[in-house]
Amino acid sequence: VTQIAADGAVSTNTSAGFSATSGTAGIVFAGATRVRGLHGVSSSTAGALIIRDGSQSGTKLLEIDTPAAAGQVDPYIPDEGIRFKNGAYIDIGAGYTSVSIFFDG
Repeated sequence: VTQIAADGAVSTNTSAGFSATSGTAGIVFAGATRVRGLHGVSSSTAGALIIRDGSQSGTKLLEIDTPAAAGQVDPYIPDEGIRFKNGAYIDIGAGYTSVSIFFDG
């Protein structure tokens, strides 16, 4: 994101970035980056969140599974994060209601 501009009044529900729900695939960041952490909300269905390097079919560098129980997912990711040389691409499975990814841009 190089700029965010508003034309008129800004409402209370304003966001910027990639928005996804369960069953969604998309880009976290298209260039080299490090995923430093994440916070997820799991549903009552088992599933997985997968982040790959370079594309949706690239090398899987991170997978966080969820049990078949609603709750919060806050995995430990080492201080240096996980390096994605060619961009980080996410696939959110049915086990997640929402996910926030913390990364270097």
